[in-house]
Amino acid sequence: MLGEARVLSAPEHDSIHVSGVIPADLELFRDHFPDFPVVPGVLSLELMKKAADIFWHSLPGTAGTALRLREVESAKFAAYLKPGDAWEVKLVFSPEGLERIPCHGKLVHEGRAAVSASLVFECIKTRQPN
Repeated sequence: MLGEARVLSAPEHDSIHVSGVIPADLELFRDHFPDFPVVPGVLSLELMKKAADIFWHSLPGTAGTALRLREVESAKFAAYLKPGDAWEVKLVFSPEGLERIPCHGKLVHEGRAAVSASLVFECIKTRQPN
């Protein structure tokens, strides 16, 4: 829904850096402030979640599991994202176990933080195909 994301630097043991562009033709722009289309804050956090998913699935031994966003500890929104805007997400993880995986990140647009957030993820098992 929010377009393609590409990894800018290979995921390391505790961080990831990804980028993308907000598609101009998203359905939500037809209804969400059509005279001044902006990405809702919750979808900005979804871009961070998407980056976290890419990071998680790059780790060995994560098959059959997924990350679930458990908590948004803090979020500061400093700029609007609009259709066609390029973005980068930089995340740093500080795992405390599989039940609590804190993450601090920034969604950057035009060289400055549009969103800064502290998120907490947890590892969940996914269904295995029969």
